[in-house]
Order: sequence, then structure tokens, then C-alpha cells
Amino acid sequence: TGGNDVTQQTGGVGINLVTKSGSDTIRGSGRYYVTDQELGSTNLTEELRRQGARTGAPIQNIKDYGIEGGGPIYRGRAWFWGSYSKQDIKVGVVNFFQKVAGCPVNAADPLAAQLSVAEANKCLNTDLTTLDNYNIKGNGLLFSGNTFTWHSNFADKIRNARDASDTRPFETTYIQVGPVWTHKASDRHVFSDRLIADAAYAYVGGGFALLFQEPGNRQIQPLLDLGTGRWERSFQQSEFDRPATSVQLSSTYFMPARLGGDHAFKVGYGYRDTPATSSTVYGGDVTAQTRNGVPERARFWRSASTDYAMSTHSVFAQDTFTRNKLTVSAGVRWDRQDDEALASAVDSNPIVPQWLPGISFTGADAGVVFSNWSPRIGAGYDLFGTGRTVVRSSFSVYYGQIAPGSLSGTLNPVSAASISFPWNDANGDRFVQLNEVTLLRSAVITFDGNYNPDNPALLGTTNTVDSGLKNDRTVEYTGTVDHQLGSRMAMSFSYIYRKYSDFRFDQRVGITEDNWLPTTYQPTCAAAATACPQLTYFQPNISLPGTQRLVNRGGYNRNFNGVEAVFTKRMSDRWMVDANYAYNSAVDNFDSVQGYSTSFDPTNLGIFSGQQYAVEAGGSGIDNVFVNAKHLFKLSGVYVAPWDINVGAFYNLRQGYLFPQRILSPNRAGGSGTANLYLDPFGASRYDKLQTIDMRVGKRFAFGRRSVEASVDLFNLGNVNTVLTRNLNQAAATANSVTGVVSPRVARIGVRVIF
Repeated sequence: TGGNDVTQQTGGVGINLVTKSGSDTIRGSGRYYVTDQELGSTNLTEELRRQGARTGAPIQNIKDYGIEGGGPIYRGRAWFWGSYSKQDIKVGVVNFFQKVAGCPVNAADPLAAQLSVAEANKCLNTDLTTLDNYNIKGNGLLFSGNTFTWHSNFADKIRNARDASDTRPFETTYIQVGPVWTHKASDRHVFSDRLIADAAYAYVGGGFALLFQEPGNRQIQPLLDLGTGRWERSFQQSEFDRPATSVQLSSTYFMPARLGGDHAFKVGYGYRDTPATSSTVYGGDVTAQTRNGVPERARFWRSASTDYAMSTHSVFAQDTFTRNKLTVSAGVRWDRQDDEALASAVDSNPIVPQWLPGISFTGADAGVVFSNWSPRIGAGYDLFGTGRTVVRSSFSVYYGQIAPGSLSGTLNPVSAASISFPWNDANGDRFVQLNEVTLLRSAVITFDGNYNPDNPALLGTTNTVDSGLKNDRTVEYTGTVDHQLGSRMAMSFSYIYRKYSDFRFDQRVGITEDNWLPTTYQPTCAAAATACPQLTYFQPNISLPGTQRLVNRGGYNRNFNGVEAVFTKRMSDRWMVDANYAYNSAVDNFDSVQGYSTSFDPTNLGIFSGQQYAVEAGGSGIDNVFVNAKHLFKLSGVYVAPWDINVGAFYNLRQGYLFPQRILSPNRAGGSGTANLYLDPFGASRYDKLQTIDMRVGKRFAFGRRSVEASVDLFNLGNVNTVLTRNLNQAAATANSVTGVVSPRVARIGVRVIF
């Protein structure tokens, strides 16, 4: 009856993965698929190359293979299933060049323009991802009415160059490693035709590491150009351990023909323990920063070492009531979430220990526990009693699932901290020496972390947490009409409204909106800039205070309105089709600067208020992508041609993501750093729409109970070269240069064996 499932804590997407199981007959399958650049095309034009994309983003080689199978341990009572799979993914990234003779250093190197597309693509580094997965599962009937299942999974993800891009050359990328074990056990007991009980246990390892390309990079200072965003020489290293242990108990009781109709009562309890530890170190303990090649600042770092405890308790109850044409589901969920910062320690910055001293932290508790009740109700009505036209609606309240450190992290002084001072690079070697840095409190350009430059020797924190802090909340209304056309076709129309509120952030104490004064700025822009208008930014008339308080973002909320239309024609008469259109609009609303900025800085407030919500994508090395497409359309279908040859196609069309052109401000007063000054209301400027077509041809050959399926897939059939990302800084020499394009057309050939 809509999105009102009480077993789901948040309003996000819930995925229920069901693995295969063994049976009394030994069955299995194997697959081998290969995609290779030799089976592909080039979609890079000379115009795109003039715009900065000296190379494309080719699929160099992908191998995907695996085997799975299962059968009886004891026929009619116990079974096993297992699998192994591997994906070896090698791709090229636009302008991610190897540092070898005969290859350009970067896109600005004249050699990059002289090489042909094929020659330039051969100079690309390989962005390699390797995925290894092992599964083993057993299930059986322990005794009458009781079924037990155990499943273990080992997953290892290795990347040789996470964060690869034109601004992150190979030596600044991460090596990612992180094998993870997952163990799950569940038991279901059927007491009668009315009562079922389930118990489940799960453990997820959850650890991974992002390592320097070479151990020696720990001692090398990175170089960052603030104008182009390009890093050189080194970066940083982080290690994470995030195990999760959960237990869930639930029971369903069916009560037919009572209290006016049929009832299905569901109750449950859940517990989740999610501790998290992390550590981060920074190359050279300082980053040399230039602006369009001119030395500007030295950013000194203190390493981070955090350790958090986190627990969640949940209780839920729901009744699904059915009477004639009407089905009503009503329930409530309670969640209690609490975290704590545990003891940990970090060393001082070895270059400026007087500014970033070592700290031994004894731990802290925020004194705030989130305890939330979430009502859920939904209804469905069969309009004509035929089951062909059903109207559904729901109302739900969701509260956020917090991460370890979401509350107590504000009180933790051993999280990452940094402070930036002016740097003149007197000897011109592009490395920071102390005699080139102005180490004065009045000279501080910016600082961050739970750190106060007014009292750098403080071996703790003056930060606080608002005792009345609320958990973020989502209120959702949905309405859907489902209609079946004949016996093989159906269509559905849905409307979704959501309001998000009670967000939280760390707000600086001792400064208000009145402390911020406007400054007019006429930037000097690059020749390739689309526009170079006079801009206004704000800077404080006092030094930015270091003390922070975790509070709710008063005066800020977000509204979402979405419409979806779906048409499905099931397989019959040798063909099937699915079509889907969605309209989505998420709008940020700021009633005041209080909920907009952690320091009450009104810079860009008018750019974002009342405009589209689109945070910059993060994770797995993806950045500079602002995901927001109001319009999406997807069409897929399969036709069974003569000789039982399956021909399938998939068409994907979406509005272009945001292209928020901006200009980096000068260093502002009071230690407030720089600000990205956006030229247009957020969402007004977008990339071109993206539309691609994929196609598949496959044929299965049967040999008794065994069969072999051969297939050929073509991705990006039209070989489109839509630009996905550009350099956003209009004051950079690389303004609007192309940094990402769609991968060109490529074929995949494969075979699958079923036995």
C-alpha cells in the first residue's frame, strides 16, 4: 500500500536481495563475458579535443566470469549453494595520462593536441577495479515447521587508482583495498497456519583502506592549484573499520474474519551495533597551494584518529486489514539511536606543533539520544472489484538513520584539523619551508575541524551539542493508480510528495549575520569563460570563532515533488516492453541565513534558496557531478525473432545534470577562507541531455536439461559523445574544459552455460 512499511527505518530505497538456494537436484550455471576496446569505436571529435578532452573515456577491457551451483546435502531436508565470480574492469579516464616518454603530462601539454585520438588513448593510465565474490549458503529443515538458513559472503574490492581524473594524476590517487566478510543466519518457525516467527542475525565486516600509491608519498608534500583544482606529487591515506552486527526478531499473526475483516498483525524488534574507527594521515603534513600557478597558502594538517560506538534499538507493529475491496495498513515504529566518542589520540603536526599539538582524548558523550516514533498508514481500494483498477495512497513519517559520530563527533578533537597561512615560496621550489610562511593568528586564511586557532594548545574542545537537538525528519504522501489493460498489459501513475526538515550542522558560536559585510569583486577570467560578471561576496568584520555548537538548521527545509508513469507489457506473442517516465523536483528552502551557513555567511544565499537540491557527488572517486535530472525516460523491450533469437534494446533519456559555473573568490578576511561564487541560480545551467541506446542479441541452445546461451551486447549504439563534466571555475586557465564524456560504443560477447 505504498511506502509505509514499518520494517524500514528511513525513507530511502530498501533493497531486499534474495540469493539462490540448493534443491534436491544438482543445478548450476557458469558465465564468461568480455568487453574490449578492440570491439569498440571512438566518439571523440576534434571540437571536443579543442575544448580540453584530449582523450576519450574508453572501456579498455572488462572480464566478467563466474560459476554457481547447488544441490542436496540430505535430500528432502538439507541443501547447499555456492558461487564464485570475478569482474576485472579496466577503463580509461579523460586526460588521465601515464607519465612515460612520448605521452603528455596533462591536457595543457602541447603534445596532447598533436597526438591522434588513438595515440592519446594509448597514453591513458588504466583505472582498474577488481571485484572478487565468494558465496556459500546452506538451508535445511531442522524439525517440523522449522527452516534454518546460513549464508556467508566474502567480497574483495581492489582499485589501483581511486579518484582518477584529469586533476588527480596517478601519484595522487588511492590504492583501495578492503576484503569484507558477511555472515547471515536466519530461522523461521511456522507454529500454525496463522502464526509465523522469524529470527535473523547478520554481521558485516565493513572495513577498507585508501592507501598512498607508494609508502614514501607519506613524506611528500602535495601541491594543489586552487584555480584548476589539479593535484600533484602526493595526497593522503585513510583506513576505516565499520563492522555492523544486527539482530531482528519478528512475528506475523493472521486473523481472518474477525473485527470486521481479515487481519495480518506484524510485530518485531531489532538491534544494531555499528562501531566505527578511522585514521587519516596527510602527505608531508602540509599542502602547498597555488592559484593559477601563483603561490598563495600553506595548509598544515593534523592527522585524525577517531573511534565511535553506536547502537540502535527498534520496535515496530503493523496491522494489515482487508475487507471486500479495501485494504488498510496501519503501523508505528520506534527507534532509539545513541553514539559515543571513545578515547583516541593523535600526534602533533611535526612542522608547526605549536599550532597543531598532539592530543590524547579521553572520550565524550553528546548527552543526546534520538528516540523517535514513526507512524505509517496506507490504503488500497479495488475500484470495480475486478482487481484491474486499484487506487493506493499512503502517509508516512521517517526519521534519519544516523552514522557513528553524528552526535558525539562535534566533541571529538582528534578528528582531522587544518590551518592555512600565507606562503610566498621564496626559493621557487614549490615546496613549503617554514621561513616562507607567515605564522601569525592575524594571518590565518582558514581553518577547519574541531579546532580553535585562538587557543591551539587546548587539549580538548569548547564545542557543545544542543540538548534539544532533533533527528532529521521526512514526511511523505503518495498516491498511485494501477490499471490492468487486458491480460498482459498494465499501467501505473504515481505522485510522491516529501518534506525534509530538522537537518543539523555544527554552527560557529560568537558570530552572527550582522558581522558579515558585502564586498564587490571583479574577477579576471580566462578566455574560455562563458561569463565574467562583477560579483558580491561577504566577509566577516571579526576573526571567525573556533567554537562550534551542533544545532538543527532552523529555517531550512527541502520539498520534493515527483510524478511517475509506468507501462508494462508482459512477454506474449513473442515480445515484451517496459516504459517509464519520471518527473522529479527537489527544492531547497532557506527562510534565513541561520539554516544556510555554519558561520552565518550569506554568500550565495540567493543562488540556492528556492532552487534545485543537488549536492556534489562523492564516494568512489566521483566529484564535480551534481546529480539532478528533473526528467527521465526509459524504454526497454525484447522480441523473440525466428529460430528463438532474442533481440533486446534499452533506451535511456534524461535531462542533463547541473552545470553550476562559478568563480573562486579571493582569500577573505577573518580566517573565512575562499568561497565559490556561482553565476546563476542553482539549476539554471545544465549540461545537454543524455540519451543512449543499448542492444542485445542472444540465442540459447538446449541439450536436454543443459543449455548454452551465446550473446552479443552493444553499449552506446549511437556512439554519442555527450559531455558529462567540465571545469566549473571561470577564472581558471582551464575554464569550461571538458573533463568527462560518455564512453564510446563498445561490444560485449559472452556465453552462459546452464546445467
